[in-house]
Amino acid sequence: MHQDAPMLATLTDLQASHCVVEYGMMIAGAPPRTMLIEVCKLSDVFLMVEARRNSEWRKSIARPDINAVTIHVRHMGDKAECESLRGRMLYDITQAGGDVPICNAYGTNVNNKAQAIACSNGETYRTQSEAAERTGVTQSAVSQCCAGKLKSVKGLVFWRVTE
Repeated sequence: MHQDAPMLATLTDLQASHCVVEYGMMIAGAPPRTMLIEVCKLSDVFLMVEARRNSEWRKSIARPDINAVTIHVRHMGDKAECESLRGRMLYDITQAGGDVPICNAYGTNVNNKAQAIACSNGETYRTQSEAAERTGVTQSAVSQCCAGKLKSVKGLVFWRVTE
């Protein structure tokens, strides 16, 4: 299937290169389980920058029966190449009858479908763009608020509606 990427990199490579990384968990009495497949800068892999932004990962990592976290760098390259490989890996998992890693399925928008956005003004919007347009803020600000990077925007709080 997919091979681990060679881990020879210069400091410049760490800053510039992207990679496909597979985060897993070792749970007591169970085989290792892949929890998240993500693309990030090589320098961010061991800080788990992308994983920590994922709500399902944050919930999973807090479980008391987690013995260890596994990190596999599956590929290094430019961002577009890595995004493509990540998509293929997730597709291959589903085609083989497996479940998409839980953090890809629920913590992020893996299917690239628009997610409804709720607002503290009591309204729910179909997309981030609609929320931005109707409330007079930028789409970027809505996105950052949903991701927890901003507490509020012009006195409004936004969050993604989960099904």
